[in-house]
Amino acid sequence: LLLADIVNAANGQALDEDFFVSRLEPLKATIDWSSKGMFSEAGGRKGALEVYDRLREIVQP
Repeated sequence: LLLADIVNAANGQALDEDFFVSRLEPLKATIDWSSKGMFSEAGGRKGALEVYDRLREIVQP
């Protein structure tokens, strides 16, 4: 789903490596991916949807 959101937001931009790096780079700086990070307790379907919503907010322009 997240990839589809990113591609749909391209608005005619080339879907090359630079495009995806620019869209996904904020995830590296914004998210604590450790076991103590913001998604550490996101289990099950509800947790997956919460994670998706948060990631989508970050990668949307």
